[in-house]
Amino acid sequence: VIDILNANIVQNDTTICEGDSLVLGVDVTLSIVDNKAIDIDGNIYNYVSIGDQQWMSSNLRTSYYSNGDPIPLVTNSSSWSSLSSGAYCWYNNDSAAHHSDYGKLYNFYAASDVRNLCPIGWHVPTNDEWIELRDYLTANGHSGEEGKVLKANNGWNSGSGNDDYGFAALPGGFRDDDGPFLEKGRIFDVWNSENWFQIISDTLSGPKPISYQRFGFSVRCLKDADVGANYPNNTQFNWSPGGETTSSITVSPFTTTTYTVDVTSA
Repeated sequence: VIDILNANIVQNDTTICEGDSLVLGVDVTLSIVDNKAIDIDGNIYNYVSIGDQQWMSSNLRTSYYSNGDPIPLVTNSSSWSSLSSGAYCWYNNDSAAHHSDYGKLYNFYAASDVRNLCPIGWHVPTNDEWIELRDYLTANGHSGEEGKVLKANNGWNSGSGNDDYGFAALPGGFRDDDGPFLEKGRIFDVWNSENWFQIISDTLSGPKPISYQRFGFSVRCLKDADVGANYPNNTQFNWSPGGETTSSITVSPFTTTTYTVDVTSA
């Protein structure tokens, strides 16, 4: 089980009767084990602290939104070029060569989807959060080299980075909006929830124009700022009993998982 749910029943009555409606308020325990983040697919990510932010130190690899809805895999170039909804692929459509080190490439429709690509307790960063990262690096002795200190110290065709913070940005290339794959070994392109940023040489440049919605870029997740031991997901599930007698209610917030919520009545 990846995400453990603790559900509390909120009701005004002391008994459960036919026709009553119960609201299940669900608190979601963070998708973190041993200081590693875990997505709904079971992929495990290390993460690093840079200033006041905590970033995953590898690209996202999930094939599901955080609510359990699948993200379509689109390999065909003509299909990719006509998309107007979320999708992913691997560089060159080669999962064996790219999944572990480079992660998946997502279009902007997936990166900006309200269902959230990142695990619960994490999110696709905003434009301002990427700027906050860059400003922190600038203010801490890396002016003009903000990209260099984020780049991995291997994997680049030229100009490998220092990886001073363990961010380990790799040049995974991108997928063009017409379908071809380009620039592996030279470019790290990464979505945020509004547009995108880029590392080529020593700088972290962006935000870039949002006219590239069908391009396939990498995604890095950022830990939510207000996460505690139990992160309130503020998810509610309504239940209206139909005359049945039961000691439990089953709700399915994710398509892949069923959680049983115990109900105690007078």
